[in-house]
Amino acid sequence: TYMVEDTDYYINLSKMPSSTWGTNNIDIPAVNCADITQSVNDDGFVNTKAIVLADTASTIFSKALDTTAFDAKITGYIPSYTELLTISANLEEINDFLTANGKDIISLEDIWVSETHDNNNAWISDGYYYPKNSLKQYYIFGRRTNI
Repeated sequence: TYMVEDTDYYINLSKMPSSTWGTNNIDIPAVNCADITQSVNDDGFVNTKAIVLADTASTIFSKALDTTAFDAKITGYIPSYTELLTISANLEEINDFLTANGKDIISLEDIWVSETHDNNNAWISDGYYYPKNSLKQYYIFGRRTNI
């Protein structure tokens, strides 16, 4: 768990194996580079639920929502670009803590985020977009959904 001013983040520390973002022609709002850096779609949990509704074959998003922890009080999701920026701003502190406790560090480079660029492409954490059928790794974040 990592807490910032108004949110606590739960992160599965295991980077998930390379997978595709999803299928093409998903009818969800596309965002451009300015959008993802200005918090337009900054809620990865909301994005993940919308993507699963729009594309039931989506592998990483369905897998994320099926991931639970702490007696199903935490539900998984694919983070938004903005959420990764928040974690990135605190990554040195997080990784110092992980290292001090014998855990592997987190690397947020070159991983999928929950925003789509257009029908056939999606954004990654480095601010670039790739075809949705490209293989990239990803992290599953978690949100408290049942108190």
